[in-house]
Amino acid sequence: MELHSYSLNGLTIYCSGPLFSPEERATMAAIDRTLTQAGFQTFLPQRDGLEPVFLPFLNSPLNTSLLGLNKIADRSVFRFDVHKLVHHCDAIVMNMNGRVPDEGACVEAGIAFALGKPVILYKEDARSTFNGLDNAMLSGLTPVKPAASIEEIPTRVHEAIAALKESHQGWIYDATKLSPFVLSEAAKGESAEKIIRTITPATK
Repeated sequence: MELHSYSLNGLTIYCSGPLFSPEERATMAAIDRTLTQAGFQTFLPQRDGLEPVFLPFLNSPLNTSLLGLNKIADRSVFRFDVHKLVHHCDAIVMNMNGRVPDEGACVEAGIAFALGKPVILYKEDARSTFNGLDNAMLSGLTPVKPAASIEEIPTRVHEAIAALKESHQGWIYDATKLSPFVLSEAAKGESAEKIIRTITPATK
């Protein structure tokens, strides 16, 4: 991925946010739909990730702790999402709505920032922790102001890409230069997907 030659075609956006209730999943689906209609490709974990594979088992009456499935699921989801962030997604949109931002989304946005990829924040929620202000460790992830509506997100994506292009001054993203541990976790995520998809094919 060359940050100085971003083009709309083929740009994949990681849609990050809470997905533990019908309302949260509906919001994430709306974000995905808006980005797709704007011409972007997307990765939506609730549809494209391993969550749909594991959640039915984790929500079943089976003793998943005894079976060890909880640990396997957690590690597999983490590794697969790291794989997507490292090798497939060019930017991330983080849904910050909620009493506090979703913990997983915070980690994913932090990973994207460390990788040098554009981070776009979306917040349409009056609740906040610091006297009406967001945590500086989140707002500092991007020089672009958060989108105040889902409709604003594509515009903020373009602004974040432009800002990063200017700041990087021709820097080229090279995943092979990441730490061995990060690359190892990403590779294990790819392997986990290949194994699980043979049992449960993707339905995008």
